[in-house]
This record gives sequence, structure tokens and C-alpha cells, in this order.
Amino acid sequence: MLLGVAAYAWRGEIREQLPPQWRPILNLDTFRALFGPPSTAVRASPPDRARLEIDLDASKIELVDGRYVVEGEVFNAGRIPGSTSQLKLIFRKNDDVIGERIYPLVEGPIRPGARLSFRQVLDDPPPGTTDIVPAVE
Repeated sequence: MLLGVAAYAWRGEIREQLPPQWRPILNLDTFRALFGPPSTAVRASPPDRARLEIDLDASKIELVDGRYVVEGEVFNAGRIPGSTSQLKLIFRKNDDVIGERIYPLVEGPIRPGARLSFRQVLDDPPPGTTDIVPAVE
């Protein structure tokens, strides 16, 4: 704190020794902008939006006729209707990600609080896969 007070008190002498492009930083308005309260634009609430998620408890992955099939439900936890564009599958071996695949999944619009079922037949997962984590975008 003492150093800050000293720098402010001798700002005129310090300003003369700084390169010209640095001199504006000793302006009081600059310090207010850096350390003052945030502007109201920063505090504005985010706009309403859709928040589409997969209900992992309602999802399952099965082996059907030699192919893996993902079945589940997409729900909208947001405030406005939304649509999905793709199903993203993350393949894991224990805690390590060993692969990722994206499939088209165009569903919707899904209104807030609503659910929509989906079913996707998968290509063969990478060798060593112990877990498949689905997500929507």
C-alpha cells in the first residue's frame, strides 16, 4: 500500500522517465477502470437459451445383431425451445479418452422441460473401450 501511495505522490516524476506509450497508465481514470466496480454491462444477466442434455440415467448401450446401439433421451433444461444437430460419443478406457465420434442427430425443437427419445447404431468402438459417454450439441 505504501508503495502505491508513493507511486501516486511522485507520478509526475515517474511519468517523465517512462517511455511515451506508457505514460497514460498513470492517469487516475485508468486506475479507476482497472480497480473500480464492474460496469452494468458486465453484470447483465445472460440471455435466455436452450440447454440440451442427455439423461444419462435413461440412456443405455446395447449389442444388437453384432452392432452397438445407443438409446436415450435428450431433455431441455433451458428456458427456450432448442434443437440438436449432432450426437457426440466419447470412448474411454478407464479414465483415458481413446476416441471420439460424431453422428448427425437433428431433433427438435424441444420445448423447455420436454424430452425426446433417440436411437443411434454405432460403428465399432475403438479397441479397449470400457465406457461410452454420449453428449449432444
